[in-house]
Amino acid sequence: ALYGVVPRYDDKRLVGASISEGKVEAVVRFDFSVAGEHYTALRIVRKKGKAGAVSTDEARLERTDSKTGDIEVIAGTAAELSFEVEQLLGLSFDHFTTCVVLPQGDFQ
Repeated sequence: ALYGVVPRYDDKRLVGASISEGKVEAVVRFDFSVAGEHYTALRIVRKKGKAGAVSTDEARLERTDSKTGDIEVIAGTAAELSFEVEQLLGLSFDHFTTCVVLPQGDFQ
């Protein structure tokens, strides 16, 4: 949801495998907070055509005002979403998966 990449696949461009067999799209949404600000990252990946080509049809990052509940769209494309997430977190995809995913196992 955050970076548009599936960590378990060696090829960072391979997101089509995340679509369940027999389905034409995958939707992922992630709600998170940074420095007291609330965000929602959303990506929709769809298969298209007879060849089953895959593309990210919709991607956006929204910030919700905690006082008014107003929603502001910060990013409206897959590339913008990835860029804004990297800016917000201060971590690239590789750094994020090294720092966040590895500690779920054993620290060494």
